Amino acid sequence: MRYANSNMKLVKKNLKLHNPDLPLLIGDIKEGDVVMEVNELDTLTCKPDYL
Repeated sequence: MRYANSNMKLVKKNLKLHNPDLPLLIGDIKEGDVVMEVNELDTLTCKPDYL
């Protein structure tokens, strides 16, 4: 299994894409992008049947 931080060059590149003024972890919202709010299951407090 590869982790997102196993390639330090990629980590540094992605870190430069962070905009602290936006609620996104990496990148920004561009014209034409569709942002949707979804309800995520909290697997720490609520275990679904398939886990």
